Amino acid sequence: MISNRPHFLLVHGAWHGGWVWKEVADGLLKQGYKVSCPTQTGLGERKHLLSKNITLDTFIEDIVNHILTEDLTNVILVGHSFAGSTITGVADRLKDRINRLIYFDAVILSNGQSPFDIAPEVVVTERLELAKNSENGMSVPPPKPDAFGVMDQRKALTLAEKLTPHPISTFPVSYTHLTLPTTPYV
Repeated sequence: MISNRPHFLLVHGAWHGGWVWKEVADGLLKQGYKVSCPTQTGLGERKHLLSKNITLDTFIEDIVNHILTEDLTNVILVGHSFAGSTITGVADRLKDRINRLIYFDAVILSNGQSPFDIAPEVVVTERLELAKNSENGMSVPPPKPDAFGVMDQRKALTLAEKLTPHPISTFPVSYTHLTLPTTPYV
């Protein structure tokens, strides 16, 4: 029997990796959906690839290449937080493979905007300062787990252990927003 069910491609936000989607992915798999949770360059288990050359286009290419390599179609792209900007770019490049975009508490850009364009000035200034003062000057150190609303001590320890610095060079890049079915979810 051929399944027409969509493939959920779950894209993590800043400081995270594909690991953050484990519980969600397990739930979707139990319901019979296909699911993948790639990690973007320089983050999570790919933190060793952190460089000043990583941009929003790098993140977009990570996901585009995943879709093409796995020959995915009927994809529901779910972007959490920063990944809203990533999934917008992916959908722009692979319109024919994307079923829907879901922005999960995510950045939603308009034409020509960058994540820094829509962030409060105080956040932009803080992130630039954090990057400038970081060990390598090219990344923003992860915030504490409570900044994500994680209050459970066990989960907070796990989160603190797994979060990785986020490349600062991904924030100021603009991308074009397209028209596809979207579902904002907060």
